[in-house]
Amino acid sequence: MRHVWERSLHIAGHAATLAVRPDAIVVYERHTRLVCLDPRDGSVRWDVPTERWPREIVLAGDRLLVGGSHLHCLDLATGAVTWCAPMRSWSAHAVVCGSLVLFGGWRGYTPVGAVDLETGTVVWRAPARTATVLPVAWGDLALSGYDDRAWLLDPRDGTEAHAWRLPEPLYRADLAEVFRVVDADRCLARTESRRVVELRLSTPEVSGVDHPFDWPRVLPFLVAQPFGHLISAKGPVWTGERRIYAIHDLGGGRVLMVTKGALRVVAIDG
Repeated sequence: MRHVWERSLHIAGHAATLAVRPDAIVVYERHTRLVCLDPRDGSVRWDVPTERWPREIVLAGDRLLVGGSHLHCLDLATGAVTWCAPMRSWSAHAVVCGSLVLFGGWRGYTPVGAVDLETGTVVWRAPARTATVLPVAWGDLALSGYDDRAWLLDPRDGTEAHAWRLPEPLYRADLAEVFRVVDADRCLARTESRRVVELRLSTPEVSGVDHPFDWPRVLPFLVAQPFGHLISAKGPVWTGERRIYAIHDLGGGRVLMVTKGALRVVAIDG
């Protein structure tokens, strides 16, 4: 394992909110700042003020969505705010579905709705509150779910297009990934007992997945706590860290780790 770069967050690692893809890392740090980093060397592209404790940071093409008491849309290249849509308190969730952004439903505190990604205009908002785990875009629709039910919404107006009854309640943790789309017809879902089930658009039946680690595109490294190992196909790799809160695959054998108080990128040899 080879050290590439490291950056202090000035907050606890478990409190860091970030969005990661191979060409950009955006992280909430120092309690009041939003910072865009170059994944190659950790250099700062921009550093802008933000409200405290944003609930999500979402990369959407050349835009960045930051959720809180307002949903902000930033230019990913500069960090400049392009629009701001007021949200009800505790809205959370920001899921891009084509030209729309679905929001709301976190813990059932607020109604689900959608805003236009280009302008921030609220397109619709449901009349009643609805609880959902973190939704995911599935083609032109949005998959939501709660307890033992999952359903597809049309993000243009909120109408329900398809639904499934699950053998047990969905896994529930704040803003955690519960659904993962496999292809145009299939999506996997995690349940409260950590089982994985498969949903298909072609049938209302739900089937179990025999090997949960078949979860598609699982990161090639699993965290073994509290020992500070990254477990790869070649075996454990010692990182020297006592606590790793999250890992992100940057490609090319590089891994971003969120540690106790820092971001750290390492290269895994072989």
